[in-house]
Amino acid sequence: MSQKDTSITLIENTFIREPYCVHCKQWTRNLTTHDCPIKHIVTVDGPLRGIVDRLYNLGIQPAEATYDLNCFDFNVYCVKIHIPLNQQLNCEVLGDLPAGWYYGWDEETDKICMLGYLDFECYVGARAKERVRAVARKFEKFLSKKDPVAVKAMLLLTGV
Repeated sequence: MSQKDTSITLIENTFIREPYCVHCKQWTRNLTTHDCPIKHIVTVDGPLRGIVDRLYNLGIQPAEATYDLNCFDFNVYCVKIHIPLNQQLNCEVLGDLPAGWYYGWDEETDKICMLGYLDFECYVGARAKERVRAVARKFEKFLSKKDPVAVKAMLLLTGV
């Protein structure tokens, strides 16, 4: 395994939040030495990198991708995922989202400003982080089934 592969695996397995370049697919701790334009840098929680890559490939640029583990009781957590978008969408270009996922609408513009996930079940301890990984993998599979050309055409036709 190369050093690059090792660092990606380390970040994703330890749930570290780091700047990530969607253009060159690298974690970029030092933004001053990174060659890609800053517009390609997204703050990402490690396990959500695959979602960010797939959205970018579909023509949807996330501003960030983070998760929260809301603690309701000692060591009992509810999983939330937030993916604010750099550009607001005029319609639901991804179609119906999987269970638990939703489009977040900006009330002022009446446009989609984020994608989110809310789990209505609670998880104890380390199972919460396992749930984040499982939800991320399932959404990655959903996004992988989308046709990038069709989604980009829909974005173009709807004025994004």
